[in-house]
Order: sequence, then structure tokens, then C-alpha cells
Amino acid sequence: MKKRLLEIFQKNKLLKVTSQNSAGILVKLFTGLATSKIVAYFFGRSGMALLGNLKNFQSVVNSLSIGGLEKGAIRYSAEYKDDSKRLKSFVSTLLVIGISICFLLGIILFIGSSFFNQLIFPTKNFDYVFKLLAIILPLHMLNVYCLSILKGLGEFKKVIFINVFSNIINLALMGLLVWQYGFEGAILTVVILPSAILIITLIVANKKLDVIRNFRFINISRIFSKNLSHYALMTLISSVTFPIIFLLVRNFIIAEVGIDEAGYWEALNRISNYYLLFVMSLLSLYILPELAAAKTDDGFKAIIFNFYKTILPFFGIGLILIYIFRYWIVKVIYSEEFLPMISLFKWQLIGDFIRVSVIVITHQLHAKKMIWKFILSDMFLAATTYLSSVIFIKQLGLEGVTIAHTVTWFLYGLVILFIFRKTFLSKWIT
Repeated sequence: MKKRLLEIFQKNKLLKVTSQNSAGILVKLFTGLATSKIVAYFFGRSGMALLGNLKNFQSVVNSLSIGGLEKGAIRYSAEYKDDSKRLKSFVSTLLVIGISICFLLGIILFIGSSFFNQLIFPTKNFDYVFKLLAIILPLHMLNVYCLSILKGLGEFKKVIFINVFSNIINLALMGLLVWQYGFEGAILTVVILPSAILIITLIVANKKLDVIRNFRFINISRIFSKNLSHYALMTLISSVTFPIIFLLVRNFIIAEVGIDEAGYWEALNRISNYYLLFVMSLLSLYILPELAAAKTDDGFKAIIFNFYKTILPFFGIGLILIYIFRYWIVKVIYSEEFLPMISLFKWQLIGDFIRVSVIVITHQLHAKKMIWKFILSDMFLAATTYLSSVIFIKQLGLEGVTIAHTVTWFLYGLVILFIFRKTFLSKWIT
């Protein structure tokens, strides 16, 4: 029996990548929980809500800085990893686009720092933070591109190691800066870390990133620019839209229910993000490159159903355990001050199970550049998220936002199944 299980493990690449990824996820989970504990202990529910606003804003800025090209970088690095000439041309094109975007975006951030400060921190003066973000933004862009290229080249272990080391630095930096500067230190950690990780990436993946050091303007390709523009359009819509939606929903909760309740919702989202780390990183690290390489509908379905059989059952069991121990989870991660949020877990967990079941399929939209299907379905998801949140919060209070979460992903799942009805549902019909 033991020998048979070992053979299955060795033959199943998804299981092998999963096992390698687990250690990195555990470290990220531990450091994430520790940083949340720091924020909860020192700054409470209102501090949690304000940092949530900052993270949403930075998510928009960071997504714009990379032009929405992360998944495109993974796809083309995987496709041309054995063709050095085309790979160099692709990377050169990618870098020129990234540098141009960061230059323009940096100017906007620097000049508009007062406006953005008023938007995120209306009662505090952190203008310099937005100017700092403008200056270091190119470093974040380069780091994301480097990691995407490594994923496309199949260097999973290096990517995992970089993520592990980065998470440890995040915890250390958060603790140090909060100790020295209080809430301002927490803000600086959020802003600085994504760019600082580049140093780790360049050290760990030095030889594998020769393709970046060989950057030449002469290698720029119009064809790659056109192809990457498709990914930019697809990714930027979701990368920019959803942080803004969450910002609007959080502000609606503050206005309709209260800032402490917004802190509960932010705390719940953090817990949700922690247990979703495993699945989402696996999708980016393994599923997307595999879908990009799959040439047929049968290949696509095999990848999806392998995920359903291998990963989804364990994810479901994990969610059940989280629900059972939710009281202790909240008490350990945050404090007794946050215990009222335990009533929010049920619908959040149900919604997240549906979310993972659906999202693994939607990666095919990226892998095969189904542009308009992706855009329309994502706009449906964004609109449904906001409208359902507003409707249910008005009717049911804070719990309404988690019910809206479940309803939104269920409806979105129906849309995705309709899009793939000919290739995906045939597996169940036959």
C-alpha cells in the first residue's frame, strides 16, 4: 500500500508541486497570522479597517505598475522556454512596457500624493508614503516579472523559496517598524515590502534570470506587444476593479453599520486569504502554466478534474475544521475584541468553497486569451459583488456581506459553466 501511494505521488506532478508548495504556504500562513496579531493588538478594529483600505489602494497601484501582464509573462515564458531567441525578444518587450507604465504612474502618484492621502487617510498626513511608493514602484514591477518568468520556466522550488524568505522578512519588518513608529511603521511595511523582495529574487534566481540581463531595445517585438495587450486588458480589469469594489463595500459598511464592523469584515477577509493561500498559489504556480501548455479540450478537462479529485476534497475538509474551531481561531489570531465576527464564518466558508471550485476553471480564460468572455464575466462578478453586498447589508446588517459573498460566487459559477458548457459539462453528461 505504501509503495503504491509513493508511485501515485511520483507520477502525479500536481501532488509533487503541492507538497513542495505546502512548506512555503505554512510559513506564509504563520507570518501572516503573526502580522495580523500585531495589527489587532496595537491598532484594534479601526486600524485593521484603515490598513485594509491602504492594501486595496496599493493592490490597484501594483497591478497597474505591472500592466496586468503577470499571467502573460507566465504563459509566454512557459511557451518559449526552449526558444532562447523568442524568449529574449518577449522579455525585452515586457520590460519596456513595464518601465514605461511605472514612469507615468510614478509621476501621477508623486504629484497627487496629497489627494491620495486624503482618500485613504483623511485625518492623517502620510503624503510622503505615496511619494515613496512612486519611487520604488519599478522595483515591484521587476520583481513580479522575474517571479512570473521563473514560474513559466518551471522553477517552482526557487519561487517557493523566495516566497518563504520574503514572508519571514515581512514579519520581521512589521514587528520592527511597528515597535519603532507605531501605525506609521505598519504603513511603511505594507508599502516597502513588495519592492524590497526584488533583492531576494535576484540573489536566489541569479543564473535563471540571464534572459533579463540580456535585455536589449533592439529585441522589442510588436507581435509580443499586441499579444501582451490582451493580457493587460484582461488582468487589469479584475486587478483594479475588485480592490476598488472592496474599498467601496468597506466604506459602505462604515457608513451603514460602523467602523468597528468594517474591522470585523477586514479581519474575516484576512483569515479567508490565509486559508486560500494554498489553493491560489497552487493555481498560479502550477495550474496556469499547465493550462497554457494544454492544446486540447481533453487536456484542459484532465487538468481541472485532477485538481477536483486531488485538492478540492482536502480543501473542503479544511473549511469544515475552520468552522468548528472558529472561536479559538479568532481568539488566537486576533483577540476577544474580535469575537463578534464568529457569526460571519458560515457563509464566508461556503462562498470560498464555491469560489475555489469556479476559479480553477476561469484560469482557462487567461491561458487561452478568451478576452471578451473574461471581461464580461469579470464585470458581472464585480457588479454582483457590490450590488448584492449593498442589498444584503441593508437588509441583514454585517452578516449580509458574507451572504452576498456566497450568492455572488454561486451566480458567477453558473456564468462560467455556461461559457464552458460545450467542453466542460460534456464530462458529466457522458
